[in-house]
Amino acid sequence: MSVFDSLRRLRPELSASHAKLAAFTLDRPAALRDLSSQALAEAAGVGQSSVVKFAQKLGFAGYPAFRQAVTDALAQTVNDVSLGADIRAFDALPPVGDKWLTACTQALNATHQANSPVALERAVVLLKGARQVVLVSPGACLPVINDFARHLQRVGIITQTSADTYQQQHLLAGLGEGDVLVAVSDADDAENVRQWCSQAHTAGAQCVSLTLNNAQTATLPADVKLFCVGEEPALPLAPLLLHTSQQFVLQWVLAGLAQASVNRAGSTGLA
Repeated sequence: MSVFDSLRRLRPELSASHAKLAAFTLDRPAALRDLSSQALAEAAGVGQSSVVKFAQKLGFAGYPAFRQAVTDALAQTVNDVSLGADIRAFDALPPVGDKWLTACTQALNATHQANSPVALERAVVLLKGARQVVLVSPGACLPVINDFARHLQRVGIITQTSADTYQQQHLLAGLGEGDVLVAVSDADDAENVRQWCSQAHTAGAQCVSLTLNNAQTATLPADVKLFCVGEEPALPLAPLLLHTSQQFVLQWVLAGLAQASVNRAGSTGLA
């Protein structure tokens, strides 16, 4: 428990002079770094002896130890930034696992609710009947689409993708009738997906999009619109949650393709 937590917990029980010191510490903790006990007493409107007794009441040997504890707690508060998924930089590791499990569960539930079963079924039909499938995405999503491509190939679907932007443009230029483009976005990236889908349609191909669920992406010209969810992109853990959501949608599609493959051939595997 930090010194700030202790002050908040003890505040209702403090004497009038100690309550003034607690209020000053909580309201202006950075000021204590440069204040002597006498200067703090004057700033808070109490006697210097009250400062010493106040520090001792909180469990410190004296004012210098209390001031150092406030300085350390302030530094931790400043650096204890949110990483996403309700996880903070100074959280102990065991609770991080609980928070991450909760965040992933919430993200998966939200992803499930955001996607229409009809859209998922339509995506399965398009991919199953495709002459070839081309996957395009910004670089951050490459692990997600590479995994999806590998599984599509395992069920006999010709699939092409590339990490190189120039090569992606070459793949887009090679689209034709009977082909399916799968465009996956890693952020609020509707314009790129819109251009990719338009290029696919010009070539006679069809397009499946997987994007964040918002007003911009709801109007994309994709034949099938699938949606993922994510947190504020600036948070360090946000990409992991976004990719968890993306993988869930694509694995949902793969499950449908596995069913179709079993019905067609008798057995298959997606390991």
